[in-house]
Amino acid sequence: MVDLRDSIIRDIEEGRVFAWQTRVRQVEELYFKTLYCTFFATPEELPHIFSGAMPNSPMPFYRKVNEEVLKGNGQLEVPQIPSSDETPAKVLHSAAHASYRAIFLAVSISRFPDQKAELQNQYITHLNAYCDRLQYMHRMFAAGRDKHIVQEAFTNMHRPANHWHVPTAQAAQDPKTAEADPLRG
Repeated sequence: MVDLRDSIIRDIEEGRVFAWQTRVRQVEELYFKTLYCTFFATPEELPHIFSGAMPNSPMPFYRKVNEEVLKGNGQLEVPQIPSSDETPAKVLHSAAHASYRAIFLAVSISRFPDQKAELQNQYITHLNAYCDRLQYMHRMFAAGRDKHIVQEAFTNMHRPANHWHVPTAQAAQDPKTAEADPLRG
């Protein structure tokens, strides 16, 4: 994953929009297949997944990880534009196959330098987050942590920020919350 990230970043730095854009699905596929294989795959499934033999779409793996780790918060199959069925998964698929639509998207990205820079910076942040999380998982396993503990840590890393926020008014009314929170006075 680090090599893929570094290669994509080099393409971004050298202005090769189409080159990095056609590989964004690889990042998602590698990430979600890694999580699926680590946490959910049965020993019987692994040879088929590793072989690359068909069928081997990343979406079933993503769906299981989305359900169990992301707790349904994943966005790959959620339309991002109101009144549209366009999903990130469809865009990733189109880019991976270097379709005309992907070419058009790369040209469109290149035409708007300010938005291009912002998009690329956001994507680099995304790539770094995936690499950091996988490295963290590796370190946890290397330290002897149980798979269920590692999975819970991964679930926590993927929780939205609002999951961790207890509204102040609610916390003030709930004595158990006040006792459990050492930061409250």
